[in-house]
Amino acid sequence: LKVFTDGTSNQLVGCCNQQRPQAGMVLVRVYGPKTELLIDRDAELVIMTLLSAAACGPGLLAKFSNGVAYEFVPGHCLTLEQIRTEKYGSLTAKAMAKIHSIDPSNLLPPSLTIDREPKLFQNLKKYLDLLPEKFDDETKHRRFQQLKGKCDFAKEVEVLERELLPLESPVVLCHNDLQINNIIYSSDKDEICFIDFEYSAFNFAAYDIAVHFCEYCGQFEAQ
Repeated sequence: LKVFTDGTSNQLVGCCNQQRPQAGMVLVRVYGPKTELLIDRDAELVIMTLLSAAACGPGLLAKFSNGVAYEFVPGHCLTLEQIRTEKYGSLTAKAMAKIHSIDPSNLLPPSLTIDREPKLFQNLKKYLDLLPEKFDDETKHRRFQQLKGKCDFAKEVEVLERELLPLESPVVLCHNDLQINNIIYSSDKDEICFIDFEYSAFNFAAYDIAVHFCEYCGQFEAQ
């Protein structure tokens, strides 16, 4: 067993048979407490099934009440220095374009459906609804008061929606969390693939690109 410590919200354990190393590793991810408030776990399983069928993600092996088991993707996470280079930037763009071009129509079994509406503003409003008017912890509440109020955030979302929707950015299948810990480079294949599709959904293509560059700020290296 190998315990991975890079994750911020879940527990991840790699399992392999040392007497049969050629069989590869299986990853078991246990969901963190209350993460279902932010993440649609049923939709995540559909996305993983779709990406595996499109050869863009690991195979889903099993699911249980508070987690999943899936194939291990060999390779290493990119560093901040690598992702800024032309080589790795180009490989990342190709991997993103491959996911953006996926059409679920002929890849999912009839029993599985996927919502093709863009998730950006749906999620922003959902996150706002989760914000309390007041935190029970006084320290947290004081810090919250130093930010804009909940109403101010809601107004900002309205402005963004009003200004951005007319731009008609293409709605495609997006990863939605392309920080360096989710970008794996395979030296054997000289290619990039993505992992951790918890936030993946149909969304604006421009959003997926923007999130990737925003993740450069304050990013930490994978251990």
